[in-house]
Amino acid sequence: MGQTENIARSFALRLPQSSLARAKVLAETEGISLNHFINLAIVEKITRLKELDKTLSTGTEAS
Repeated sequence: MGQTENIARSFALRLPQSSLARAKVLAETEGISLNHFINLAIVEKITRLKELDKTLSTGTEAS
């Protein structure tokens, strides 16, 4: 993973209308943009999956 890792990419994201509406409300409540909110949600999910994988591979709780 080189320098291109930090280059922002864009793509169309299709969400159910109800999910989009809820995400907009939550982002506004947090005082952040919808883009930033979705970014944080993706990073959070990736982190949780990594921790779960680590827990399953070692047989211990991830800290």
